[in-house]
Parts: sequence; structure tokens; C-alpha cells
Amino acid sequence: MLVTLHGLSGGSHEGYLRCVLEPMAKQGWESCVINSRGCAKSSITSGVLYNARATWDIRQVVKWLRKTFPNRPLFGIGFSLGANILVNVSSVDNLGYLFPEKHLIRLYYSILEKKGQTVY
Repeated sequence: MLVTLHGLSGGSHEGYLRCVLEPMAKQGWESCVINSRGCAKSSITSGVLYNARATWDIRQVVKWLRKTFPNRPLFGIGFSLGANILVNVSSVDNLGYLFPEKHLIRLYYSILEKKGQTVY
């Protein structure tokens, strides 16, 4: 399963995520996009916000995924700020428990083409 972290103000609706995850889904991959607190039109329900050092939500999601899908390997993918968060999660996870495989995608400014459409 691909556990995906979006960029600064993104979410699971972002074109750059969908451009990567859609072909992966067609090849049989499952994915879980973690929408960070206050992003993707979600309400802020506590005084805790997310930032590049915020690893607690990611660790909780991975813990839940491992309990719910115990035999499914998890692979971390991070875009932009999500890549930074994934690096920070990895730095506190020195045994590789959370993500034995990590892929960091840096999209500070990049234009992708998909079926004749320009996606930023």
C-alpha cells in the first residue's frame, strides 16, 4: 500500500498526486493519502496544527494501517512538504518499522502533462 503525503496546502484531490497514484492503481497498488490537519478543506478541531516536524499523525495512521492490514507492506511517498515530513518520520523511526521503503518526490514547481492537460 502506498501511504502518500501531500504538499504544503494540498490533499488527496491534487492533480500531482492523482498523476502518480492513478497509474499505480491500474497496476494493482492500493493507496492511502493522509490529508494533513487543516488541509483539503478539513476543519481544524484542536489547537494542534501540522508542520514539517509533525510526525504524530503519520505514525498514528501507519499504526492503524498495520493493525487493520497486518500482511500488507507499506511504502511511503512524499511530495514537497510531505517529503520533508516523511524524512522527519524516518529520522525518528531508526528501525524502519514505519516505512521500509520511502520515495521522496520534490515538486516545488513542476508542470506535468496528462492526456493533453497541464497539471501544476
